[in-house]
Amino acid sequence: MKKNSTLRWIFLELFGVIFLSALICWAVYQDVSRVESFQTDVQALPAKDNLLFAFDTVEDNGADVSLQGWACIEGSTIGYFDCVIVLKKVDADTYYRIPTTMVERKDVTAAFGSDEVNYDHAGFFARAEKRKIPAGEYEIYIEYNAYTNPVLYSTDQMITV
Repeated sequence: MKKNSTLRWIFLELFGVIFLSALICWAVYQDVSRVESFQTDVQALPAKDNLLFAFDTVEDNGADVSLQGWACIEGSTIGYFDCVIVLKKVDADTYYRIPTTMVERKDVTAAFGSDEVNYDHAGFFARAEKRKIPAGEYEIYIEYNAYTNPVLYSTDQMITV
């Protein structure tokens, strides 16, 4: 009898751990895949002012869109990196923030950095479910949040969702 009771508790504990792990994974996924709509009167700066950037891929994967690339302020080492991809609907003043995850990019430091300037944390990956963004044509912006207040940079690139 005692053996059955012990096995039952082990099973319940194991089930609880699996359930909590799944719940945490779901919460992290929801946070990373969120798309936030906003309006702003901030004038976007042209990227050529001091932002170095490139998109390696801009893909429509059917159910979602993804962008991968890198961005950095010229001459400024990246200690903490926080950039967001922003899509601005062409025929409206509505913007959509797509969070990014940092991707290590030693190649950016090798190409543009120096002994004093390190761009290893310049890489990013962004993905958004298309159902969270109304269909249409969008201008792609980079919201860069490194050492000052967020700055919105125009990339002069477009994407159709």
